[in-house]
Amino acid sequence: HGFINQSGGQISVHSKPGDGSTFLLYLPVSDQPPTPLPVDEKPSEKIGGNERILLVEDDHLVQNVVKHQLESLGYQVITATGGQQALNLLREGNAVDLLFTDLRMPGMGGRQLAQLASEQCPYLKILFTTGFAGHDDEGDGLQDNTNLIRKPYHRAELAQCLRRVLTRQGNT
Repeated sequence: HGFINQSGGQISVHSKPGDGSTFLLYLPVSDQPPTPLPVDEKPSEKIGGNERILLVEDDHLVQNVVKHQLESLGYQVITATGGQQALNLLREGNAVDLLFTDLRMPGMGGRQLAQLASEQCPYLKILFTTGFAGHDDEGDGLQDNTNLIRKPYHRAELAQCLRRVLTRQGNT
């Protein structure tokens, strides 16, 4: 839904009890030629690390893809599917260097999670992600967007963003 809206498209839903539902996704036509995907960086240019990251993502498919990306960059990854589970992992003594959380999740949103996690771990670095285009979404009031990466993103973009946040002073 976020990608469709972000792209200027629409979604139409037709549903009838007993007959099922039809979802029509309309994407805008582009007059631009296709842009080739960037080739993944060479191993010598890899911007990774060995820090420990707490990944909080409620969509299991997205969580698995991102976890794989993070691990391929050399990071140690702990996962949680929601804010409360993430806070429990921190309370149990799981030391992490960075909280990487979706802004929009059922129950506790990413901003609330970040605030509570920062109270437990004052030096915790935080990186937010979202697939929604709006700036008025829950918690998407990030003034300079330096600790926000918008979905979809490429592995190289994620790597650069993580290094920027991990090497910055302070937790945001």
